[in-house]
Amino acid sequence: MYASRAAIQRWLPGRRGATDNNGNTNTPPNTAAVSHGRKRRTRHRHSSYPSPDPSSDMPASKRRAEDHDRDDLSNNDDYRDAVDECEPEAQTPRGPTRKSAVMTTAFISDTSSTTTRTTDSRASSLSKRARNTQQLLTSASIAFASLSAAEPAPPPRLSKLVDQLKNLDADRHFVWPQVRAAVEERAQSDQRFKQLARSIWYAPGIEGQDDELQPVRGPPPSVEMLGDILDDSADCAAWMDPEPSWNDAVHWQMLRQAVVKDPQFRATLRVSNCTTATIRAAFSHQSAAGLATASVGILGTANAKLGAVAASTNTSTSTSKKVDYCVTILDRGDARIAQLVKAGVLLNHTAFEPYTKTPIGLSIETKARKADEDEALAQIGVWISAQYQCLQDLIQRSMPSLEQAQAAWRTALKELEFLPGVVVLKHLWFFVAATRPAPERPDTLVWHRVYMGSTETPEGVC
Repeated sequence: MYASRAAIQRWLPGRRGATDNNGNTNTPPNTAAVSHGRKRRTRHRHSSYPSPDPSSDMPASKRRAEDHDRDDLSNNDDYRDAVDECEPEAQTPRGPTRKSAVMTTAFISDTSSTTTRTTDSRASSLSKRARNTQQLLTSASIAFASLSAAEPAPPPRLSKLVDQLKNLDADRHFVWPQVRAAVEERAQSDQRFKQLARSIWYAPGIEGQDDELQPVRGPPPSVEMLGDILDDSADCAAWMDPEPSWNDAVHWQMLRQAVVKDPQFRATLRVSNCTTATIRAAFSHQSAAGLATASVGILGTANAKLGAVAASTNTSTSTSKKVDYCVTILDRGDARIAQLVKAGVLLNHTAFEPYTKTPIGLSIETKARKADEDEALAQIGVWISAQYQCLQDLIQRSMPSLEQAQAAWRTALKELEFLPGVVVLKHLWFFVAATRPAPERPDTLVWHRVYMGSTETPEGVC
């Protein structure tokens, strides 16, 4: 800052040891005589002066000397008056201090580093998750095969079912004729129903058709219900809802219409949410000859050789893998099932209370993102693999010898052939299945996948 020449000249005689024109030596004013209020005003004014940069390279002794001189000047009345007369517009503007500039740069650098670390952490987490899934599949002896590939060929009955599903999609005649008029009316105000109003979707009738190929079953859905599913599905996708929201708003509506509202199915089947059901610890290991060999002899005699084979062939799986829904079989016409229930034997690979007395017929795994398909296949693969172990245990536990137990298991696998499953990825629904290619080995082969429908369009819902 700059002071006027007149103010500086008035101040000069007040310096320590200076002499005036008459040769008299001036002494500094007595600072003790300055009033308390003046001191406070001076200190307040002095507080606006910038302090020396703490990071300066100036020696400490020199810095203390300058501070002492600055204090002496600030207590000099003439000096204060000279400062008061400084012109405001003549003061030199000051930019950001070095410290603030360093802090700003550090903040930007830290923000950038944080973003980079977050991205790297997310990528690392996904990579670690993929590695863990692969390790789990390897340890559980689970492999995958495509139902659309030429090789390997699926078992005969599975192949026939896949052909039926594909023919339904190709022929298009799977929509109830009873809803055609309502669909055509809705199409006048809702463009989503224009494609469903075309005649290609409607079956000509249900009389005289082969019951095994019958595409139309159960009561037809209402057009209002179709619209609700489309609206809820679009809403979940738009808001990027998590898996539980999709289950509550969309997936349960689809299962309810397919199973619960069908009088024939409702008498024999039950669909329910099972996200809290876990795999029993007894089936967290694989065994070629039968994991439940330790339980052989509960209804028969124990066999030491069977236990030795199990111990030599088991590998770890994870009991944390779960699915979202299961369809259980209510019909207890089979005397073997009734006998097991009466004896208090758990019928499934989970101790989930609703499933203790009714065998699981279909398992359903859902995901809120299409990108989670690999994880969904891994989950349902581990789940069905444990189900195979449980079935093996139920069959072999009453066998008196290893040879009889193995023979019974081979016969059961031949009759059963495959266990079905469903994988839902956001809007899309797919059929999957699992087989045990070799009765003497614990390997599970997951067959994927056949498109069944989508909740993005009314024809996809039908």
